[in-house]
Amino acid sequence: MHQYRCVLTSVFMLLLCTGSARPDESDAQKNNVGSTSTSKSLVDPGVFERYLEKDHPQTFMQYGALAIWGPIQKLREETALHAVKLPKCGRVLWSELATKESSIDKWVVYADCETGLRVYKDWDGRTWSRKLSAWN
Repeated sequence: MHQYRCVLTSVFMLLLCTGSARPDESDAQKNNVGSTSTSKSLVDPGVFERYLEKDHPQTFMQYGALAIWGPIQKLREETALHAVKLPKCGRVLWSELATKESSIDKWVVYADCETGLRVYKDWDGRTWSRKLSAWN
Protein backbone atom coordinates (compact mmCIF):
# COMPACT_ATOMS: atom_id res chain seq x y z
CA MET A 1 0.00 0.00 0.00
CA HIS A 2 2.81 2.41 0.91
CA GLN A 3 4.49 1.76 -2.46
CA TYR A 4 1.32 2.78 -4.30
CA ARG A 5 0.98 5.92 -2.18
CA CYS A 6 4.51 7.01 -3.14
CA VAL A 7 3.86 6.37 -6.82
CA LEU A 8 0.54 8.24 -6.71
CA THR A 9 2.14 11.06 -4.75
CA SER A 10 4.93 11.36 -7.32
CA VAL A 11 2.46 11.42 -10.20
CA PHE A 12 0.28 13.95 -8.41
CA MET A 13 3.25 16.22 -7.66
CA LEU A 14 4.44 15.93 -11.25
CA LEU A 15 1.07 17.17 -12.44
CA LEU A 16 0.94 19.86 -9.77
CA CYS A 17 4.42 21.30 -10.25
CA THR A 18 5.74 23.19 -13.22
CA GLY A 19 9.26 23.78 -14.47
CA SER A 20 12.21 21.44 -14.52
CA ALA A 21 12.96 19.02 -11.71
CA ARG A 22 16.36 20.60 -11.02
CA PRO A 23 16.33 24.28 -11.85
CA ASP A 24 19.69 26.04 -11.86
CA GLU A 25 18.32 28.66 -9.53
CA SER A 26 14.98 29.31 -7.92
CA ASP A 27 12.35 31.51 -9.52
CA ALA A 28 12.65 33.99 -6.67
CA GLN A 29 16.39 34.36 -7.31
CA LYS A 30 15.98 34.62 -11.10
CA ASN A 31 13.25 37.20 -10.92
CA ASN A 32 14.33 38.90 -7.70
CA VAL A 33 10.77 38.42 -6.48
CA GLY A 34 10.10 40.87 -3.69
CA SER A 35 13.76 41.28 -2.84
CA THR A 36 16.32 43.99 -2.74
CA SER A 37 20.00 43.50 -2.08
CA THR A 38 19.41 44.94 1.41
CA SER A 39 16.62 42.46 2.16
CA LYS A 40 18.65 39.52 0.86
CA SER A 41 21.65 40.51 2.96
CA LEU A 42 19.48 40.16 6.08
CA VAL A 43 18.47 36.59 5.18
CA ASP A 44 20.77 33.68 5.97
CA PRO A 45 22.22 32.37 2.67
CA GLY A 46 21.10 28.84 3.56
CA VAL A 47 17.54 29.86 2.81
CA PHE A 48 18.45 30.15 -0.88
CA GLU A 49 20.00 26.65 -0.96
CA ARG A 50 17.75 23.78 -2.01
CA TYR A 51 17.06 20.90 0.32
CA LEU A 52 19.18 17.83 -0.36
CA GLU A 53 17.54 14.43 -0.35
CA LYS A 54 20.27 12.94 1.86
CA ASP A 55 19.50 15.55 4.55
CA HIS A 56 15.68 15.35 4.29
CA PRO A 57 14.77 11.80 3.13
CA GLN A 58 11.30 11.76 4.74
CA THR A 59 10.40 15.12 3.24
CA PHE A 60 11.47 13.99 -0.22
CA MET A 61 9.48 10.77 0.16
CA GLN A 62 6.36 12.66 1.22
CA TYR A 63 6.44 15.66 -1.16
CA GLY A 64 8.72 14.62 -4.03
CA ALA A 65 11.72 16.38 -5.57
CA LEU A 66 9.66 18.39 -8.07
CA ALA A 67 7.69 20.08 -5.31
CA ILE A 68 10.67 20.55 -3.00
CA TRP A 69 13.01 22.01 -5.62
CA GLY A 70 10.29 24.09 -7.26
CA PRO A 71 7.33 25.68 -5.48
CA ILE A 72 8.35 24.78 -1.92
CA GLN A 73 11.80 26.30 -2.38
CA LYS A 74 10.21 29.39 -3.90
CA LEU A 75 7.85 29.61 -0.92
CA ARG A 76 10.80 29.31 1.52
CA GLU A 77 12.53 32.23 -0.16
CA GLU A 78 9.39 34.37 -0.46
CA THR A 79 8.58 33.79 3.22
CA ALA A 80 12.07 34.82 4.33
CA LEU A 81 12.02 37.93 2.13
CA HIS A 82 8.57 38.85 3.47
CA ALA A 83 9.64 38.31 7.09
CA VAL A 84 12.80 40.38 6.87
CA LYS A 85 10.75 43.41 5.82
CA LEU A 86 8.69 43.28 9.03
CA PRO A 87 9.80 45.80 11.68
CA LYS A 88 9.81 43.15 14.43
CA CYS A 89 12.04 40.70 12.53
CA GLY A 90 15.59 41.96 12.02
CA ARG A 91 17.53 39.14 10.37
CA VAL A 92 16.02 35.85 9.14
CA LEU A 93 17.95 32.90 10.52
CA TRP A 94 16.26 30.18 8.47
CA SER A 95 13.17 29.30 6.50
CA GLU A 96 11.81 25.77 6.48
CA LEU A 97 8.85 23.68 5.38
CA ALA A 98 6.47 23.32 8.32
CA THR A 99 5.81 19.62 7.88
CA LYS A 100 3.27 19.39 10.74
CA GLU A 101 1.16 22.20 9.30
CA SER A 102 1.54 21.15 5.65
CA SER A 103 -0.33 18.57 3.65
CA ILE A 104 0.73 16.91 0.43
CA ASP A 105 -0.70 19.67 -1.76
CA LYS A 106 -1.05 22.58 0.69
CA TRP A 107 2.34 23.68 1.95
CA VAL A 108 3.15 25.94 4.86
CA VAL A 109 6.60 27.43 5.36
CA TYR A 110 7.99 29.41 8.28
CA ALA A 111 10.87 31.83 8.66
CA ASP A 112 12.47 32.42 12.07
CA CYS A 113 13.75 35.89 12.86
CA GLU A 114 16.56 36.71 15.26
CA THR A 115 14.01 38.47 17.49
CA GLY A 116 12.06 35.26 18.08
CA LEU A 117 9.30 36.09 15.64
CA ARG A 118 8.17 33.17 13.49
CA VAL A 119 6.50 34.18 10.23
CA TYR A 120 4.37 31.67 8.32
CA LYS A 121 3.25 31.72 4.71
CA ASP A 122 1.01 29.11 3.10
CA TRP A 123 0.62 27.79 -0.43
CA ASP A 124 -2.19 30.30 -1.02
CA GLY A 125 -0.11 33.36 -0.04
CA ARG A 126 -1.64 33.93 3.41
CA THR A 127 0.81 35.07 6.09
CA TRP A 128 0.68 35.14 9.88
CA SER A 129 3.20 35.25 12.69
CA ARG A 130 3.74 34.46 16.35
CA LYS A 131 6.39 35.01 18.96
CA LEU A 132 8.28 31.84 19.88
CA SER A 133 7.83 31.25 23.61
CA ALA A 134 11.26 29.69 24.24
CA TRP A 135 13.09 32.65 22.66
CA ASN A 136 14.85 35.31 24.71
